[in-house]
Amino acid sequence: MEDSEKNKLLAQNEIQEIQRQANGWNFNKPVNPYRKFFQEVVGIKKPLLPPEIVQGYAQSIKALKEFQLCTRQIHNAIEPEVQRILPAVNEILKNYKELTDEIRIFERSLQSIVNSIDWRLIMVPGLSEEEKQKRIDAFRQWGAYGWTMIPHASFKYFNAKPMSKKEANRKALACFRTKKQMEEFWQAFEKKEKLKKSDFDEAVVDFNNRCYKSCAMILYSLIDARTIRLQGKPKDNPLTDAKNKRKRFRKSGSAASNMIKKKYDQIHEKDMHAMLFSYLAREGLFYALDVFYKGGDDFKEQPDIMNRNFVDHGMLHRKVRRIDCIQLFLVYYNFLTFEEQLTARDRKELKKIE
Repeated sequence: MEDSEKNKLLAQNEIQEIQRQANGWNFNKPVNPYRKFFQEVVGIKKPLLPPEIVQGYAQSIKALKEFQLCTRQIHNAIEPEVQRILPAVNEILKNYKELTDEIRIFERSLQSIVNSIDWRLIMVPGLSEEEKQKRIDAFRQWGAYGWTMIPHASFKYFNAKPMSKKEANRKALACFRTKKQMEEFWQAFEKKEKLKKSDFDEAVVDFNNRCYKSCAMILYSLIDARTIRLQGKPKDNPLTDAKNKRKRFRKSGSAASNMIKKKYDQIHEKDMHAMLFSYLAREGLFYALDVFYKGGDDFKEQPDIMNRNFVDHGMLHRKVRRIDCIQLFLVYYNFLTFEEQLTARDRKELKKIE
């Protein structure tokens, strides 16, 4: 018998077997998806397709049936074991969820503790008084050139005294060259409690669009606001006020920053050098504030470093530059940091500034 005749015979046998099985199925139910197929294709009614195609359908259906049988056998084999271990698995998942919740709570608590620690309060071991003074002079010089602590740079960055303003600018600006460095810088502000986000965001937009003068003016207002709010509301003294014939008011600008530093140093006179790291950062900050808020002296001499009086009063001849805004962003950041480290006693005493 030729191969073609054998194939036809096999196809007929397959079709007859499917027909035999199909005869026992209820095709009157409209929900049966095979009703039309068996009626029109396989042969309950007159087939519409040639035997070769029908044979292909038959083989596909047979394969599907075999696959269904195989999966049913697998399911029957593993179902008892699944049911046996399912309670244990559920208990493990329950314990895992409780454990992960506890871990998250612990992580949040640990992060809160870490954030509350002023790592700069830690003493540098083995430093002589001469070495300490060199560090203090270095931070003061950095501040005099307008540079304060850089949050995404090493604390040791400021340990060496810069020989010139040009050297200080070159070294500091190396921390603000790339997009990644700037993103790290902006992210550092997100953790600051007293950040006035709407104004800060506007200053960042101005900075990114190279609108440096408006950026600087916003930053000066943000710094002013913090120095003013640290002071208590002025309390009227009838005798003094009547004599001077003027109302009391809170200080701003250099007067505010100088009084805050003076009052803070009085409070911490005994432990000032014991908390060396904090002291260094604070010295650099207030030396920079002295420069940025230096009196204009009737605007006779243009400032070498950014100055609030010249900018806010429209008396600055040169353009405000990118470096000026970076320095002001740093001052704002470091003042927020200084404010976060104040104790309840510090705040109470600073409210007495008059």
